[in-house]
Amino acid sequence: MSATPDPTHAATGVPATAGEQVLRVIETFGPTVQGEGALVGRAAYFLRLAGCNLTCVWCDTPFAWDATRSDHRRPETAVTVERVLEDFTTRSAAVDTCVRHLVITGGEPLLQREALALLCVRLRDRGWTVEVETSGTVSPGRLTELVDQFNVSPKLTHSGVDERARIRLAVLDEFAANPRAVFKFVVQQAPDILETAALLDRLSRIVEPSRVFVMAEGIDAQTVLERSRALVDDVVARGWGLTPRWHTLLWGDERGR
Repeated sequence: MSATPDPTHAATGVPATAGEQVLRVIETFGPTVQGEGALVGRAAYFLRLAGCNLTCVWCDTPFAWDATRSDHRRPETAVTVERVLEDFTTRSAAVDTCVRHLVITGGEPLLQREALALLCVRLRDRGWTVEVETSGTVSPGRLTELVDQFNVSPKLTHSGVDERARIRLAVLDEFAANPRAVFKFVVQQAPDILETAALLDRLSRIVEPSRVFVMAEGIDAQTVLERSRALVDDVVARGWGLTPRWHTLLWGDERGR
């Protein structure tokens, strides 16, 4: 992986030796801002991992898991955990050492949870905080104690994914029991609010409204704003949060922001 400060560079693979942990990486970028969720607006670096166990029809990052829509400029690359750590450490030192927050996204990053556990340990030893974005379909395992913030985004019917694949109640219960996890639902229209509430009611543990966020689906600013306006009253009435998509509002569908 290159350690240059290019904010949109793809990882460069390094052959792994026996026993080394390897991550399947699509891209790394930053520093930028976290565009959504409980930590919206926070300065951060991003690590996007390859692979996903879902196929949402509106997915805004299909290049991370769909080979037919991959980006030849940023191909999936196998990178050692140590090289990933070196890259972000060098970037932070070169740009601004006060930015030591890493958002790990995908795809579905928890498919690589064993290698991520090692990366989290190394980052925490160096004073970093780690945020993970997940669909809530894969148990976090050891990461439960190693990640500072989970953004859990269960997919609703409009994702086009069969419920048996997108809803794993036992896993969602794990996250509900973790005070460092918040739930973020991608919503298109008002009826999706009712589906969100019904899903939360199915969990074995009550999720406080302060831990629930709704985000309007869309890959352009006009769509996000129009849907947010249509949803805000229903969201506020339930005591939930309405999160923006700063990256979409500021930069549209541009990669690496």
